[in-house]
Amino acid sequence: MGKQVVIGVDVGGTNTDCVALNNDGVVVGEFKNATSADVTSSIVTGVGKVLEAVKKDGDAAIKYVVIGTTHFVNAVVEKRKEKLAKCTVLRCCGHSSHAVPPCADF
Repeated sequence: MGKQVVIGVDVGGTNTDCVALNNDGVVVGEFKNATSADVTSSIVTGVGKVLEAVKKDGDAAIKYVVIGTTHFVNAVVEKRKEKLAKCTVLRCCGHSSHAVPPCADF
């Protein structure tokens, strides 16, 4: 099957953490950066840096990417309904949770 990596991204209110694991579960790339105001920029930067590290370890295909965030939980705890209006639950494919059907809510 060849070398594959799994990429995990955790978007927090302060930092965005990215990691890549190889077939054996060994970390082959990691990066932490400040979470950007638009969130997307910090994800793109982090995944890009992790992929640079993966390439140094040799070519590998991306098996899947998992992105998690505390933004939803923070909005609930802070009772900030203007932030909740922007939250979406979307599962296009399912490694982490089969409890949420694809495209469950918008």
